[in-house]
Formats: sequence, C-alpha cells, structure tokens
Amino acid sequence: MPTTVSSIFIFVALLVPGFVYLARTESRLPGQQYTALRETASIVSASLFSNLVVLAVFGILRASWPAATPDVGAIVRDPAVYFRAHYVEVTVWSAALLMVAIGVAAIAAVPPAWSESVAARTNVWPAPALRAAVARRRRSSIAPESGWGRAFHRHPDRVVHLGLRLRDGTYLYGRLLEFNAQIEESDDRSLQLAGPVEIRTPSADSTAPLDADAVLVGASEIKTITVHYLPED
Repeated sequence: MPTTVSSIFIFVALLVPGFVYLARTESRLPGQQYTALRETASIVSASLFSNLVVLAVFGILRASWPAATPDVGAIVRDPAVYFRAHYVEVTVWSAALLMVAIGVAAIAAVPPAWSESVAARTNVWPAPALRAAVARRRRSSIAPESGWGRAFHRHPDRVVHLGLRLRDGTYLYGRLLEFNAQIEESDDRSLQLAGPVEIRTPSADSTAPLDADAVLVGASEIKTITVHYLPED
C-alpha cells in the first residue's frame, strides 16, 4: 500500500480512469447494487486496461522518438534525481498520459457514434455482439434522479399542478409547492400542494375547495399522480 503523499497521489491518479468508466457505465446501463469488492474490482480492472493501453502507446512513442520522451530507464533507476532535473517534462507527460487513459476508459464505457457504423460493416463474430453492446450503451441514458424530480422539472418555465389520487379514493388537485427530492423511491417522501387546493372525496361527484393554505401528502398515501404544466399566468 502507498505510504508517502506522492505515492498516494500516484495511486489515486492511476484509479481515476476506472472511476470514469464506472460513472459513464452507470449513466447508460441499468444495474443492481453490487458489493464494495465487486465495484472495486471493476474500477481496478478498467484502470488497469486503460493504463496498459496508454503505456503501450507511450512505448511506441519512446521507441520512435527517444529524445522527445522521458527516459524511463533513468526514472526506474533513480526517480527522485531524474524528477528534480526534468520535473516539467515528467509532469506534462504524466498529465497527458493520464488524460489519454481517462479518454480510453470513457470511450470503452460509452463508445463514440462512429463505432456503430464500423461494427455494422461485418457480421463475423464478435461484430454482432459488439454492435449490440455499442447500440445499447449509446441509445440509453440513466440520470441519477427520482421519477418525481424528472417529471416535476421537465418544463422549468411552467407552473406544475398535480392531481393526486390517494389510496382511499380521495382526489386532490393543486399547485406543486415543494417536494422531497431524494433519489430513493421510498414511502418516506412527501410533497406539498399550495392553496387553493381542490378535493373530491370518494362519495362526492365533484371537487370542492379545501380550507387550507397548503396540503402535505405522504408518498405512502398516493396511488397515482397526474402532472399538468401550465403557463405562469
């Protein structure tokens, strides 16, 4: 395990591509809650793959233009001495290689648009499976947001009015004042309607004004929600 500040920084930097890969993957594919060990293995594997690709590219550059790249042998033999003498070169190259590794991880998680057309040119294995995987990751998008938040904020320039049908058959209608925006879809959430609020009991035929300036309703009592986007006026 890294013990010095510099080694901890390098260790974290090498894992950044894996974090990017995991975040991009979770934004495109629905998944289940994995254990910490499973997520750690995913991050490490993605980071290792991305860093190996970048090191392979750097090896080609080193063999082709040795004068323009850092001396890997000198870094291995005495890293402190070489870094003090070439700290600008080493820093620039390290940052550039890290950015490339992050880009590799991001592309591996969500391939670019041209990858679909490339995969469509052949039906030889593994092209069909690769084409399906690319299409699945590119054509779906998952936002870390609750269903309430996505529905209520779909049109920010409009006033949101809600029709709430409760579990006992009661119907409420009014302007949305505020709601619990937590991502977890639990019954502990609540929302608040601003007055005037209309109510229709199960035995009534029409709605009637409710004598209240605001009404709070718990999610556990709501059966269905209808959303209306109305102009400001």
